[in-house]
This record gives sequence, structure tokens and C-alpha cells, in this order.
Amino acid sequence: MRSNSGLPNSGTLAETTTVRIRLPARRERLGLVRAVAEAVSMDAEYTAEDIADIRLALNEVASALIVTAVPGSDLDCAFTYDRDRLTVAVTASALTEPEPDVVRRDIGWRIVQTLTTDATATREPFDITVSGYPTRVEFDWRRDAPRTNAPLPVDTASNGSAGRGPRVVHRGGGPVTERRARTRPATGDARTPSVRWDHAVACATSSPDRHGSSMTATRGEFRHPAMFYDGDEDYVAGLLPFLLDGIEQGEPVAVAAPNGRLDLLRAALGSSARDVRMIDMEQAGRNPGRIIATVLRAFADEYPDSPVRIVGEPVWAGRTAMEYPACVQHEALINRAFDGRDLTIVCPYDLSTLDATAIADATATHPQLWEGKHRRESPDYDPDAIVRRYNEPIPEPAEAAELTVAESADVATARRWAVRNAGELAGDADRIADLELIVTELATNGLCHGVGPVRIRMWTDDTHLICAVHDHGEWTDPLAGRRPPEPGVPGGRGLLLVHQLCDLVRTHTGPEGTTQYAMMAL
Repeated sequence: MRSNSGLPNSGTLAETTTVRIRLPARRERLGLVRAVAEAVSMDAEYTAEDIADIRLALNEVASALIVTAVPGSDLDCAFTYDRDRLTVAVTASALTEPEPDVVRRDIGWRIVQTLTTDATATREPFDITVSGYPTRVEFDWRRDAPRTNAPLPVDTASNGSAGRGPRVVHRGGGPVTERRARTRPATGDARTPSVRWDHAVACATSSPDRHGSSMTATRGEFRHPAMFYDGDEDYVAGLLPFLLDGIEQGEPVAVAAPNGRLDLLRAALGSSARDVRMIDMEQAGRNPGRIIATVLRAFADEYPDSPVRIVGEPVWAGRTAMEYPACVQHEALINRAFDGRDLTIVCPYDLSTLDATAIADATATHPQLWEGKHRRESPDYDPDAIVRRYNEPIPEPAEAAELTVAESADVATARRWAVRNAGELAGDADRIADLELIVTELATNGLCHGVGPVRIRMWTDDTHLICAVHDHGEWTDPLAGRRPPEPGVPGGRGLLLVHQLCDLVRTHTGPEGTTQYAMMAL
């Protein structure tokens, strides 16, 4: 929808124009939101650099609001511009009332402050007509005005010295140094930014899980067996009783497996298949780092007060050597991620196609083993050892493009540098937008939680564009980015977003620093 009203000013943009879109509040619609922002910004005659900033800031706000949106609700975006400024207003209905005093340290909000000339956020009381808390974020760009130079949050965990010491990611309640944002308006008059940040927007940008439940909301026994099978018949015979028993008990049941395995189970279940959530793991779990948050947690958290049964098959013969370390680390980390939940996740392993290493690793990542009708405890269970064993660097070619990011002001330069080195992805506007976000989030995370400066290298192999982001902090939370952030904990959305946008993410950490490898398939 577009409307115009005349202004006394003269020039190319002598009118006020408003463009408004309303669309379902779902993550897969972010590409459309970015595309509209780019089209509007071009129509408003902004520069290419400004357009990249506008698109990124809108993506930060829209993705934050989508995370906590009432299921089935809409996201409303309005763009208003004239010759002097562009104003964007994004509105959604938040599902839960947020924890107070959270987001002033949130990385996503600092990014918005850095990219825009003004930003405000408001939340209204619970509205029964929308089943949530109406939440509105508004921000603008004044043409040719300097942007806010908002310093990013600094980790002060070691000896009280900003930016030094071990990396601590997703730390709740720890000390964080805050510095006030400084804005220079176009007139040159000094003023402070107009930022009003209340409880509802704190909820949106700190991204609590969708149902407001923590990992220990339902106390119970977590079960994580590996089921060894030999061929299709053995596969069905091993899983069918588990699935049918769950249906009979009235428990939520899901299967996340390669599509061919789903077909086998659908046929075996017959009419009962309608009671099982079927998820294609080749798509949903293409990047193993996203499985906990968007497959396992996404399903289990729909039923926080009920026992839940899931079949999850992240390892199959088609996995590549590059993917496998992330797969086996994922299997090890499940045990930590779901401790205390009344949940069973059965992971099938095909003896006829997988090698001895994969089978041995399965006995180390699963506390129980199923072999036919036999059930036993694994004598080799040691998931922490697996996480350490597959903490492997990826060889980096000497000719890779390289850039150093020393402070938050360099992040915009890093985005433009990444686009110039995108190679085969350069012709795909949506993937270029994703690449800009990936580089922004990883560089920002390195500046906030590691020890700078941050080094970024990019190159391609036969299958991927690889972006390696290195800082000098040591990673202490291997689940960071693999789970939704907890209510009341600042940040956590950036690494989660990276896992959603990438086809594969791997991490190597040690005393000399941490490198995150973000890969996009060619």
C-alpha cells in the first residue's frame, strides 16, 4: 500500500511516501521484508551503503519480533520517506511479557543503534483481541547524517579488564560494561539518542523461547539411546513399537530423519502416521548446528508439560567428511541441552552403511544402546571427550581473502568486503543478504565476547563459500548458537541466526583463540 502527501519542499523527493506491507510473522518471510526494504530505499534515492545498513537494521528488528510473535499473527512494516529522512515502523504482537532490564546490553539492539540516526521501542499492555502484547519498534535515517557510534557490549569476565580473558557466551547475570551511545545529528547540535526500551521489546530482542519455558520447565528423566539397525526391515522393526506406544499413551511423537526413512515409517504406520510429526532431516538438519534449536527444541517446547518422544537421525551415509564432526558434536551436546526434560530422543544408526568410526562414536555420545530387543547402558559413554576430539580446525588456503575488524565501526566495511569476495554467490541477492548478516553477526560476536581484533578470511572449495572468523577468546559454551536463548539472558540471537542461515557451521577453539567457520553451499 502506498500513499503520498504534498510538501512545500522542492526537489526529486518533494512528497511524503508511505509503503506498508503486512505478512505472517514467520522467519521464512524475512527475505521478503529485506527485499521490500531494499526497493523502498532505492526509490528513496539512498546510496548503496545506506541501503545495506537499512536492510540489516530492519532484519535485526523483524527477526527479533518474529521470535516472540503470537503464533499465526502478522508482522506489520511501514516505510515513510521524503527528501530528508526514511522512517521504518515494525509492529507485532509478543507472546509473553518480558523480563525487565534486559536489552540495553543486547547485541542486536546495539547494531540497530549503530546503523540508524534514531530508534524507539514501545510495548502496550496485553490486548485480548490479539492474544499478546502489541510491540512497536521505530527507527529512521536522516539523509547524510552521521550514524550513532554505539560501542558494543564488552565482556569483563577476566580481572575486570574489558575485552580480555576467556570468552563467556550466553552468560546470565554476569557483569557487562555499558557505555552510552553518542549521536551527532545533522545540525551538529549535541544530544542523546531518543531510545525508549521497555519490557516488551526486551522480550523481543532477547528472544526467550517461544513458550516461555526453560530447559528445566518439566523435570523428568531424559533418555537418549542409539538404535543400531541393519537395513530397512530392521529399521522399521526397531522404531515402530516405540512410535505406536507413544501414540497409544497420548504423547507427542515426531520423527526427524532423511526423507527415504520417513517414507518407510509412513507406510508402516498406516493411518497412525497422521499422529506423528514428520520432519525431513536432510533439509531441517542440513546444518547439524541448527537441529537442537529448530527441530528438537521446537517440537518438545510445544508440549512443556508432557512426556515427548522423538526419533532423530542426524548421521547417515550421505554425510560428508566436512559435515561429520558437526554431526557427532551435535549428538554429544544433546545430552547437555535436554538434561532434566521428560523426553526421549532415539537416534538410529545403520550398521550396513556407516563405518566403524561412526558406530564407535555413537556409543560415546549415547548413554543407552538399543540393538534389536536388547537394551543396555553404553560402557563407552563420554560425550565431553567427543566434543574435544572433534574440535578440529579447517585448513585455510594461503590465498584466502583477509580482513581485520578492530572495532564496531569496521563491521560495515566487513559487510562490503564480504560481498566483493562472494564469488559464485554474487548473483543471488537473497544469499548475498544472508552473507552480510552472517559476517555482521560473527564479527560483532567476536568483538563482544572474544578478545579482538577479529580476523575474517574467505575462500571457496568445491562445495562451499567458507567464511572463517577468528578472535583471541576461548569458547566456553559449546551450546551457544545451538539453542534458543533463555528468558532474561541478554543476547544469544546472533549465533542462532548464523546457524539458520548457513548450510554448515563448525567451530574450533583453544588457548590461541576461537575460529567459527560459516559455510554456504555453492
